[in-house]
Amino acid sequence: MPTPKMFERLCFGWHVAEDRHDCEVGLPGSIGLPRPSGSALRDHSPLFGQIGNRGYLVIGEAAVRLFDCDRTRSAAMDLRRRLTRQTPEDLAASLNAAFDVLVLPMAYEIAPDVSFEALTRLLEHLRIPVVTLGLGLHGEPGDRLDRFDASVPRLLAMLNDTALLFGVRAETTRQWLAGHGFDRAVALGCPSLHLYPANILALEPPPLAADHPLATGGYLLRDKARSRQHCRFFEGTTATYILQDEVFGDAVRDIDAPVLNDATGNVDRRFISDAVARHIGQTPPFSRYVLFHGLDAWRLCCAQHAVYVGDRFHGGVVALQAGRPVALFTRDVRARELSRFYGIPTIELASVCTQPLRDVVGAALAGRRIAEFVETWQARHTSFVRTLRDIGLGCNAGTGIGVSGRSAAAGDGGQVRA
Repeated sequence: MPTPKMFERLCFGWHVAEDRHDCEVGLPGSIGLPRPSGSALRDHSPLFGQIGNRGYLVIGEAAVRLFDCDRTRSAAMDLRRRLTRQTPEDLAASLNAAFDVLVLPMAYEIAPDVSFEALTRLLEHLRIPVVTLGLGLHGEPGDRLDRFDASVPRLLAMLNDTALLFGVRAETTRQWLAGHGFDRAVALGCPSLHLYPANILALEPPPLAADHPLATGGYLLRDKARSRQHCRFFEGTTATYILQDEVFGDAVRDIDAPVLNDATGNVDRRFISDAVARHIGQTPPFSRYVLFHGLDAWRLCCAQHAVYVGDRFHGGVVALQAGRPVALFTRDVRARELSRFYGIPTIELASVCTQPLRDVVGAALAGRRIAEFVETWQARHTSFVRTLRDIGLGCNAGTGIGVSGRSAAAGDGGQVRA
């Protein structure tokens, strides 16, 4: 089979790669400003309102960094916001002239409360190929198509008929789509799991002695019952809680308080503990709280901990990118779907929250379990790279095969190091 011609001018749309304010100037070379250096949550809430959950950044960043391309003639843009200022027809003409392909790094956008009216109009006038990555089902596998906005089945039909690659998250989404007649969807996973293959291949069972700090994240200020279980499970440990979107919800009252050290990511422990105590009726056990706008700082934080054990899928992905083993609680279909697809070790929080954490995590991340995960991940990674290369998108992350350090995780007889 002949090697396909590689696309050089890539446009990445949908989830953005950086935490920056949108730039309304529109002059060549202009980019949006980063966050201010303020210490109050109010200083950062407009940017959060624009971009949303930090997990979206993990997806967007991975997509723009994964692929070989001409980086001076490629670009990333927030298509959703752009389409509020420019007609889909005019934007399509600009994209057709400037780029070879449009790549849409997506998440769980197949949701009842989402409209794709502007995007479908854009795609109708687009003459360059379209590739989707990571598109997933937000609800449950039994959801009927008539629950969704009319633009959702229209978009899915367009992607199914015309996309160069209709890449979706995993098997739950692919099967749901096939059951509704969209049979060209390919389960490829999420681009964020393919950014640092050498670090995943080198995973080993974590040290779980009492003096080894743990990292976690979840829904402390959103899901009361889940939060109580989460707190109970981490009693008696030294754990850093990585905040994502929960501090911008209604449970936090004083968004003008100077609680954030933006240089380090630290958030005032008493402030968060008091907010959690008001919300769930008990004081959380976590020794430190952090909030990151930049993914490099987030990865560095994870690298300073022995393991990530938590309830946020992309919080776990950041830890894997940094070469730290992960055990996930899977609260919903989105996390369950991707965890099963990659073989990521999971823990049923409700059934183990009263058991000793180190025993539970030690069993979940024993050498045999780590080896099984890496084997499954490597097969998915090889398929991901090959599938994209076959359509003209070369991955500079490589295949992940032959990286040294892999044998350490598999050869310890299933024992967790003390």
